Amino acid sequence: MRIRLGHILLAYAAAFLLQTNWLSTFSVIGVSANYVLCALILLNSYSERPAVYAGAVLCGLLSDLCLGQYVGVAALAYLAVSAVLRVVSRALDQHNVLAVVYTALWATVLYETIYWLILILFGGQYRWAYLLARLPGLLFVNGVVTGILKGITR
Repeated sequence: MRIRLGHILLAYAAAFLLQTNWLSTFSVIGVSANYVLCALILLNSYSERPAVYAGAVLCGLLSDLCLGQYVGVAALAYLAVSAVLRVVSRALDQHNVLAVVYTALWATVLYETIYWLILILFGGQYRWAYLLARLPGLLFVNGVVTGILKGITR
């Protein structure tokens, strides 16, 4: 299925609005889904257009401007996830729901680790124990959201 640029923009706009407006409203186990990361994984499963990856980086910049402590941290983390995703996605069956959920799991770990490393380099107070405490909840929520959306959009 070929995905249009308008669909990519609409998906990222919805993900960005969910991320910035309803992030704290719909939390499970104290964490909320990373909707932009879920959109990146879903859009990549349908098309490997450069606009899919550029949209995630742009959303990262916008979310850093709105919510972040430093500008560019989330954008760099999304850029790293996009680079790995572009290489790895060819090896996985992107039409299988379980493969997409598996992709969401490792992408969540990669995103959070890179985000943590960049914050530590800038002198942030984001500690390793805090990341490890949040990670199981993030894995669960991102996996469920991505799996449900992939099942709906099949």
